[in-house]
Amino acid sequence: MTTVPTFAATLRDIGRIEAEPIPFSAPDPNQERRGQERRGPGGEVPPRDVGERSPRAGPALDLSNLSQRVYDFIKASILKRELAPGQPLVIAELARQFGTSTTPVRDALKRLEIDGLAVIAPRRGCSVAVLTERDIHDLMEIRAIVEGAAAEMTAASASVAQVEQMTGLLRQLEDLTEGERFTDYVAAVELDFQLHLAIVRALDNARLVDFFSKLRVHRRMAPELYDSDYQRAQLDLEEHRKIVEAYRGRDPVAAKRAIVEHLERVKLDALAHLARPEKLPAGVHPDGIREARRKEASEVTLGHS
Repeated sequence: MTTVPTFAATLRDIGRIEAEPIPFSAPDPNQERRGQERRGPGGEVPPRDVGERSPRAGPALDLSNLSQRVYDFIKASILKRELAPGQPLVIAELARQFGTSTTPVRDALKRLEIDGLAVIAPRRGCSVAVLTERDIHDLMEIRAIVEGAAAEMTAASASVAQVEQMTGLLRQLEDLTEGERFTDYVAAVELDFQLHLAIVRALDNARLVDFFSKLRVHRRMAPELYDSDYQRAQLDLEEHRKIVEAYRGRDPVAAKRAIVEHLERVKLDALAHLARPEKLPAGVHPDGIREARRKEASEVTLGHS
């Protein structure tokens, strides 16, 4: 059974859905066949599909907005591992918990599939995506190649506006930091993505930007780095400061080195998290896995530093 945490009052945790009440001036026999509308304390009408409108109904609920809210909530639950990798996402059950039709849930799950956070299989339904060790290696290798080259090519030539944008994103990330954790992990993931995307955008190559964006690496990796031992907010900030400082100093060599080292550390943390204590033999700790992989990685050159 699919259970999305903290759904007890449908969508109130991600913002209350506001819909104009439907004015009734006379009973509608068609409405009786569909079941009488239940109105909340404030007179609001529960969300429903646009196709179910009564001829007397006011403006229809913006279904795209409802889909966005459902998407945001499920995405946050996946990123924070409240929904575990491989967990089924049953449309009918989710719709019941949200108190809405299945349409916005289907729309949300399709977007989550595009993000790489969910998998929709014919005759098997939808489930939370499972990130494998091979996935992590492949995705982070692509990032190291693309971002390392982008930094080397643009650190000295990026416009003042582009560098200021990176600086602003870094400051926003700093504002979300409290000790070794981020106060809003989902927002921090998005800011992190925007900062790295700004580096790729500095190349002024629309096709490469589109390719990089569609990888959705930040979102796909985020669940493996949510636990407090792996967020490492202070280290993450320090690594991003080195990247931005290299851009501010117009130093391509330092920029590429800072990015490659940051991505290598993130990769090793994600790989270590896949080998969580509950999956390891007694006496083996993820830090031991990380150090072993770090030693292996030291023998591999990710381009010129």
